[in-house]
Amino acid sequence: MPEYSPTAPVTVGKRYRAHIARMSPVRPTPPWSLCGVILAAVGYVLAIQPSMLPRTNATQVLTCVLVAMTGYALGAVCGAIARSVAYRISNSSRKRGIGTRTLLIVTVAVLLVAAAFTPAAMNLQQTQRATTGATKASPFWLTVVIVTLVICVALVLFARACRLFARTVSRKCSTKMPGAIATAVGALVVFACFAIVIAIGLGGTYLFFVHKNNSNLSSQPQPTSPLLSGSPQSVIPWPTIGEAGRGFVDGGPTTSQISSVTGQPAVAPIRIFAGLESAPTPQARADLAVKDLQRAGAFDRPTIIVYTSASNGVVDPRASSAAEYITGGNVASVSMQYSVLPSFLSLLLSKRSALEAGTVLLHSVRAAAQEIPASHRPKVFVYGESLGSYGSQAPFKGGGTGAIAAQSDGALWSGTPAATAYWNELNALSTSGPAWQPIVDNGSVVRYAATPSAITQPGASWGSPRAVYLQNATDAVVWWRASLIWSRPGWLDSPRGPDVPSQMRWYPVITFEQMIIDLSVAGAMPPGVGHNYGNTIATGWVAVLQPSTWTPAEQARLEVALN
Repeated sequence: MPEYSPTAPVTVGKRYRAHIARMSPVRPTPPWSLCGVILAAVGYVLAIQPSMLPRTNATQVLTCVLVAMTGYALGAVCGAIARSVAYRISNSSRKRGIGTRTLLIVTVAVLLVAAAFTPAAMNLQQTQRATTGATKASPFWLTVVIVTLVICVALVLFARACRLFARTVSRKCSTKMPGAIATAVGALVVFACFAIVIAIGLGGTYLFFVHKNNSNLSSQPQPTSPLLSGSPQSVIPWPTIGEAGRGFVDGGPTTSQISSVTGQPAVAPIRIFAGLESAPTPQARADLAVKDLQRAGAFDRPTIIVYTSASNGVVDPRASSAAEYITGGNVASVSMQYSVLPSFLSLLLSKRSALEAGTVLLHSVRAAAQEIPASHRPKVFVYGESLGSYGSQAPFKGGGTGAIAAQSDGALWSGTPAATAYWNELNALSTSGPAWQPIVDNGSVVRYAATPSAITQPGASWGSPRAVYLQNATDAVVWWRASLIWSRPGWLDSPRGPDVPSQMRWYPVITFEQMIIDLSVAGAMPPGVGHNYGNTIATGWVAVLQPSTWTPAEQARLEVALN
């Protein structure tokens, strides 16, 4: 074949295609990949097995489609490579592949075998649902089979359409450039189309959440109490706080509600929040929040709690309310916003913002507290849930258990993501206990709890300050990590944590994908299951705040008030 010359594009293109026709054997492409179908069927059978959380029809179908299409893609690539190698080593320039009829018969047989496993797997789902107390109906096996098949076929057809489009572009380009470059151009065009669609989708999503952050102002009346941000006396304007922040500021218990739990007179709590539009930078928002704390008299209270919000400004209302009940309302709560996106998107797109927000707010509050004489200085505690827990622990990184006392007077963290550096740092210090509830330094500073009773650890001495990690054994937010692709996790060892099904097994790649879907529903589970910590929040705060008097009767009334 002559060398490529830009002066004779048509000739080169024709000669190149003629060269390919002479040198390449005829390799009939099957309508679909049998190897892909087989691996997809295997993936489907494993995908319907139990994972951390019970599934609905929708989540079961999503799990099956994700796993099956991963298997199909892998099988299609392996099959294409195998066909290419077979044709190249064959003495015949024309070798027939498997017939379409045979391919169809084998495919149907494989799919029927895979479908036959579904009813028994759905029975396991029903058992898991009953064990965890989840209320939504279990998936119906026939719905799962049919909908999964339809979606998978549609995705295969879409993928083939994309491949056809790429080849069409390549064929057009081959009249102007060498074939290898033309093939690359075709692939890049398809990739660029996907990138544009994703960019448009992300942009639209961001604009949607910006609008949501600024919405509902008319249904959230401005507070009148000077103890709250956004009030006429506040230095933070009410419209700038954001939808979630306004809910936090005006969502706490009243003094009468607090008294009904404690049986004692209560004082009105202080709640301060700086929204994303309240100041231009994280440090400026932290400074503004501290200024509003000072204005409201927060540093005259015995306790200040710094809440790192979960991305779009959400602070778990049970956590903030529980602390106010336990302290009789004599507490100031402060938080600030660092993103308009929900946690799952912020975890992908703005993790650094969470780390910065958790650091600057705690440091700013502590710096202001340090200016007060020690005899009148309030104690500063920290709290974070989910992405808020991830950001809240940033100031403690690298300090071991000693960082708790160095940076705060105590901490409560719930649903900590597996990527959290400080959490992993402390886990590495564990000398005993299962992976889902490790024991570090005999629980003298930090304790992990999958159940309320685990916080007490009978017989172990617990000093002050204290830190508690609330982490359900079935919370995918805590246990999902990239290493699940290739490594069996320790939390599947015996003994397993509460509600982790005994039938759950680790499969490379597949368990990782199952738990991606578990992430999406973890917050919709009953208390004590998944990402719901309603059954342990109160006990955790009592352990960390250490109220001078707190009776079992008060604890029982608090649980009722929160749940």
